[in-house]
Amino acid sequence: MKKRNLKDLVPGDMLTKMEVCDLFCAKLRISRDTYYKQVRPKLKFKPISSELSSYGSEAKGVERMPYTIAMGILNKITGNKQPDDPMDFDLRQYKQ
Repeated sequence: MKKRNLKDLVPGDMLTKMEVCDLFCAKLRISRDTYYKQVRPKLKFKPISSELSSYGSEAKGVERMPYTIAMGILNKITGNKQPDDPMDFDLRQYKQ
């Protein structure tokens, strides 16, 4: 799988766990170690196995987070709330 550049991510994209890690590390200016110790345990990813089924068997363990949700969580962490951020109810579905 080719790794996408952070500049290429747009609303509507479903981010992999690694893309979320890269995004949070870049925006918060933290190391991967800090991300995995302090931020990652507070995030939840939703399985998308039902959309990726082929020949009757589901793809197991495939989880993603929408770009808009990731940016909403980032904006909330940094105190930079934007008018187009998802509602708190939607953000809570991806936070522990």
